[in-house]
Amino acid sequence: MSSNCAFCDRRHRQLPPIPSDRYAYLLGMYLGDGCISEQQRGVTRLRVTLDARYPGIINECADALEVTAVFNVSHVQPKSGERSVEVGASSKAWPCLFPQHGRGPKHLRPIALAPWQQAVAAQQPGLLLRGLLHSDGCRVINRITASGRTYSYPRYMFTNASVDIQRIFCEACDALGIAWTQMRERALSVARRDSVAALDRFVGPKSLAAESAALVYADTAPPLALSRWAASPHGWPRSLRRRSPRSTRGRARRPPRA
Repeated sequence: MSSNCAFCDRRHRQLPPIPSDRYAYLLGMYLGDGCISEQQRGVTRLRVTLDARYPGIINECADALEVTAVFNVSHVQPKSGERSVEVGASSKAWPCLFPQHGRGPKHLRPIALAPWQQAVAAQQPGLLLRGLLHSDGCRVINRITASGRTYSYPRYMFTNASVDIQRIFCEACDALGIAWTQMRERALSVARRDSVAALDRFVGPKSLAAESAALVYADTAPPLALSRWAASPHGWPRSLRRRSPRSTRGRARRPPRA
């Protein structure tokens, strides 16, 4: 079933309700290391570049892409000569789900959340921070030496060149009562013990992303409040259900190559 989108003039299939927690995480991923590129026939592709050392984050991002894209399967592609992978999925609805899409780097153009995205950020600030920190952040052990003694404590670092994306990070921290400081022009820090403990409830070390994911996602997260993107009261319309692979019965098979 195709219809004109409520947010643009493009024509694409209507989407069933999307869990707000998965979308909030994917929004953070997109704002950090994601981009949307145009393909043929109005199809766009959302790609997120991630560190190959953290398979838990790669799997979580791929799951979020599949839940959000609904009709398409995400693909994980290693980048040759680099320690990174590209997680991506194609859909005509990406520019509507991420209206921040535009030409050029994000730090060279304004980045602002749409009103319905602000509602998602207010509902799921922890998952938004999780996506932002998984893409452009880290949790490190900071060590300082004073009076001949060495002290160590965990801290979170978020680095992004866009002032608008930094503001989105700070607003999400403020919603959870997390104290942050501006270390450098592009870097923000969360170092207070209670604030680090609050972030640990939603993020934690990247190496333990698979374990922490089971604790942060709710089974009944509210769907996105997108007009004209509501599912049928009797379930998904027949045209929106996943179709099984076409049967090959009766088709002539190609002869094997010599």
